[in-house]
Amino acid sequence: MTESARPGSSATTVQRDLPKAAGRGDAAEHPPRVAPPLFHPLCGSNPATLLALLAGNGPVPPSQWHRLAIAALASVARWPFSVLERGSVALARRHAAAMPAPVFIIGHWRSGTTHLHNLLARSPQFGAIRPLATGLPWDLLGIVRVLRPLLEKALPVSRYVDEVAVDADSPQEDSIALANMLPLSYYHGVYFPRRFEHHFYRGVFFDDCGEDELRLWEQRLAHLLEKVCLAEQGRRLVIKNPVYTAHTARLSAMWPQARFIHIYRDPFRVLPSTRHFYATLLRQLALQPYEDLPLDRIILDGYVRLLNALYRDVPALPQPRDNSSRYVSRISRGRPCASSNGYTQRWVLPTSTPTDRCSSRTSSAYTLTARTSTDPIPPAFDWSRGTGGRSSNAGATQRRSSNRAVLGVFGRRERQTQTTHPR
Repeated sequence: MTESARPGSSATTVQRDLPKAAGRGDAAEHPPRVAPPLFHPLCGSNPATLLALLAGNGPVPPSQWHRLAIAALASVARWPFSVLERGSVALARRHAAAMPAPVFIIGHWRSGTTHLHNLLARSPQFGAIRPLATGLPWDLLGIVRVLRPLLEKALPVSRYVDEVAVDADSPQEDSIALANMLPLSYYHGVYFPRRFEHHFYRGVFFDDCGEDELRLWEQRLAHLLEKVCLAEQGRRLVIKNPVYTAHTARLSAMWPQARFIHIYRDPFRVLPSTRHFYATLLRQLALQPYEDLPLDRIILDGYVRLLNALYRDVPALPQPRDNSSRYVSRISRGRPCASSNGYTQRWVLPTSTPTDRCSSRTSSAYTLTARTSTDPIPPAFDWSRGTGGRSSNAGATQRRSSNRAVLGVFGRRERQTQTTHPR
């Protein structure tokens, strides 16, 4: 198997369904039916991005025309103010201190990146992208500031995918923001699922992207983060985006002093939870039918490619540049906590993490335990059994070897005797 494996290659030949998501922490396989929002995220896009998406993704059924009409009206009405803000930002940057290099939280979707992001963003030394900046990235220093009380009323009370609470100051990843700034994002595959694979592989791995497209992506990312830095009074930004797991080298070239925290989790929990993630987003945000999407195959292929890209790039970074964290989830027999969906989460973080500041405002169901990360590679796992270790059955062993070639086994198995520092 090669890193460039795509549908039809050896990386996608296993026809095994992903296990169903278990427990409330990852939600059910079939998310509850909730009416899609009237205001689609594309309401925050610029006219050029919106036109490019409408022109290149096929027809939208009449049942979705009203959402597109609202997005188009919002895009056109905002654009004069967006252009004015872009000029004011360029002027402000001339007189402001250089933006500190960001801290990037990376890892596959559903690996605990959001909770780690929430913890670190509570530290006063860090700034983050806020919900209104995510929805209106072109206008976060103008329209957003003027209409903030009104816009805050339109925020959802929780995230679509996992019911994590959202308020006006909750840290957010920048995927939706960038999807509103240029036609290169995996979120466009969620909006227009007839070309889901096209947008997924371009948006996550930059497949078939030209130099001009990549240069535009870098420019828009830098522009967004500079604006957020201004809004956050110059504090160092902590940015969470699973896509950046595949692009640490590119980000390091843009910000040579950037830092990366990689968090990983048992793949048998990650993969079905990722399926739920996409299924929920499609229900809420898709503008086209999506019933025939081969999500399992795309998720499995993407999991391997994402981590292979990370392990390819990280050794080339100057040391020390990255820390790795292991996410461990276990069912608690104690009193359920609403914020943790009845689960107890134990975090194993690098000793450099400011846990004394981050943990003070978190739920009692979460415990932070610091350790020195000596083995940043996820443990091997047995896809045929769902656990690490050997299978006594020869057939299972053969299946395990075959599936390891598909899913990838990165590094040696983590020793069960590994301990952490006392709390």
